[in-house]
Amino acid sequence: MFLPVILIRDFGAGGVLAFAIPNVIGCTAFGYVLANRQRREALLRTHRPALRWFSMAAVAYNVYFIGWLLNL
Repeated sequence: MFLPVILIRDFGAGGVLAFAIPNVIGCTAFGYVLANRQRREALLRTHRPALRWFSMAAVAYNVYFIGWLLNL
């Protein structure tokens, strides 16, 4: 990913840690939120459109970024 490179350049290792630690904690917490089947199904039922849009935006960003890298 490109963000850690920018963080190291601009803020050093502390910037990367300030970004990475909350993200790791958040990912871990989300794993506990979705720990059982009922919670996963409820999340999908109530937020399916938002989850789809987020997934499409993430794919579009990655396709754009890879295209940008290939043109360098």
